Amino acid sequence: MSKYSSIDGKYSFSYPSEFKRSPKLVQTHKEEVFFRSTTRKKYNLGLTVDPVTISSLDEFGPVEDIANSVIKLEKDKEGVLATEMKEAIAKEIGGRKAYFIDYVSNSTRGNIRYLSSLVVDGQKNLYVFTMQTKIDDYDEVKDEMNADFLIE
Repeated sequence: MSKYSSIDGKYSFSYPSEFKRSPKLVQTHKEEVFFRSTTRKKYNLGLTVDPVTISSLDEFGPVEDIANSVIKLEKDKEGVLATEMKEAIAKEIGGRKAYFIDYVSNSTRGNIRYLSSLVVDGQKNLYVFTMQTKIDDYDEVKDEMNADFLIE
């Protein structure tokens, strides 16, 4: 595994060594970082950072409600045939409450497993760290997909 750290040191995460950074053509978030596997199709990760008005995820709602909202948004995407929630739990990242959401989306573009971690920092920034892979590859890469994600 390799490690990426933001320039300002506010966050870091581990990622599989065969991943390469993949810039987006259009930036849609305050900050965003994406990496893609050089050996597996549809195996990648992304981190987005956006300002929010809440100080913690408690103000956003319980993890189950947020997970259900994520599933609803996924179901509403064009080409999505079915979705399945695998797990939604609250945990801690860097001493802050975090939500971990594990789900599958079956679409015309493939059957994909997503692992997402959400956390709000002390400056009211929402971090969303997501790794995804084809469901057929999940058993081979699941340990890598539980990569370390830390915020200051």
